[in-house]
Amino acid sequence: MTRRARNSTLILLVASAAALAQEETATEADAPAAALVETGLDQTVPVADADPVNALPDEPLSDEQLLEQEFERYKALLADGILDEADSTAKKVIELAIRSSGPDSIETARALANLGTVQYRLGQYESAAQNYESAIAIIEEVEDRLNAGLVNPLRGLGASQMAAGRPDLASQTFSRGVHITHVNDGPHNMGQVELLESLAEARLRMGNVDDAKTAHESIYALNLRFFQSTPVDMVPSLMRRANWQHRTGYILDERSTYRHVIRIIESATDKNDVRLIAPLTRMGLSYFYPDRTGAEYFTAESAATGELYFKRALRIARESPDSDWNTLTGALLALGDYNMRLTQNRLIRARKNYAEAWTLLSEGDDNRKQEKLQAEFGKPHALKSFNLSRFAGSATAADRANPDVALREGTVRYSYDISDRGKVENLKVVEASPSEFYDVRRSVIREMRSRQYRPRYENGEPVVTTGLIDTHRFFYKQSDLLALRRQEAAEEEAEAQEEPSEAETDT
Repeated sequence: MTRRARNSTLILLVASAAALAQEETATEADAPAAALVETGLDQTVPVADADPVNALPDEPLSDEQLLEQEFERYKALLADGILDEADSTAKKVIELAIRSSGPDSIETARALANLGTVQYRLGQYESAAQNYESAIAIIEEVEDRLNAGLVNPLRGLGASQMAAGRPDLASQTFSRGVHITHVNDGPHNMGQVELLESLAEARLRMGNVDDAKTAHESIYALNLRFFQSTPVDMVPSLMRRANWQHRTGYILDERSTYRHVIRIIESATDKNDVRLIAPLTRMGLSYFYPDRTGAEYFTAESAATGELYFKRALRIARESPDSDWNTLTGALLALGDYNMRLTQNRLIRARKNYAEAWTLLSEGDDNRKQEKLQAEFGKPHALKSFNLSRFAGSATAADRANPDVALREGTVRYSYDISDRGKVENLKVVEASPSEFYDVRRSVIREMRSRQYRPRYENGEPVVTTGLIDTHRFFYKQSDLLALRRQEAAEEEAEAQEEPSEAETDT
């Protein structure tokens, strides 16, 4: 961003903040005095022991003091999720930062980054990106292009670019952030881990699975180096790594990571630690998915292996003194879902697991139990599913990241019911736009028919759920759509030519 463009952005922000401040001042002036005292808006008259004759007004706050005050208010509003007010306050902070330190100051850069943060949370990704870019430009001008203060706004800029559908730009942004941490803190610093995880996600969305895997291998190497003396501290990062491996289809690698996690926890404590439950259940679940290399697929033998992990997790949840109702419920549901995933021969076992979980959550008046009961049994949960492709025709994930390729979004809207046995019934395509992409419709139907659900429960019993509607969104190229339309027109013309005319039929 050029200096002129940045200054134009700052002028607009300052004008907006000033107008907002004038509006609030007018509102306060019209308010009753009692209300001002009650809400703390009257800054000049003490609430208690006020002497209307001898009391002197407090000295007005300096711009620096007002800046600190508004910044603290901004942080509190952001923490409480009051985003609209946080947005207004962030703009006031920018105005005060410019007044106290000037437009090209670190304080103004931080204020712009704060505004970018709240705009990101509001879903205003393009505006957030612009403010992060302004903050970055100021820091580069005041400091240099390798200053450590650039890392946080770069992280925010990359997240905004990702959310706006530009993983290509986000990849460049995160890569730059990683490079800056190397310059300032060395190549083995742990501060780069979050950036590397974001970089891997950006590369994955671009379709560069191998590059994404390389980023995760770097994270793993850093964790091995940093947590060599306390390997149990590696567990959260390893669990995220396994989750990524699952998403990308590296199922054998995923299992290897979970085995590593299990060994670390067992070595640090014992074989009945409740922290083992999560990796054990996820390990069991992995046996239902194919490895992307084609080395292994779901078989009856692999399912039996998976069952061992689910049962061990449930045993720990029952016996460990550190377990509670929430832990035990999760283990019961995991084993129940496992039984539902196999065949209808396991339906009785699954319902037994679900019934115990329902009873456990129904006991007492704990609101947390009621919330979990509703979350787990108040609607059907898909158990057996595979990701549908989000690209039709010749469109690919790489095209979405390429600004030179224009992609359009299509939809397939479908309705269905879920039986009390967790099966999809009465499946119908309600609407498809564009209607010419028949392959997408067929893949949606095929996928939905293969799914297995945990059914909805009422009063401890499985029930039918009707009238469910979902939408599958996909991307396509306009050229592919035009080609399909030409093909349909040619087929219709050929059929018309093959049909005998009315006169020929009479003859």
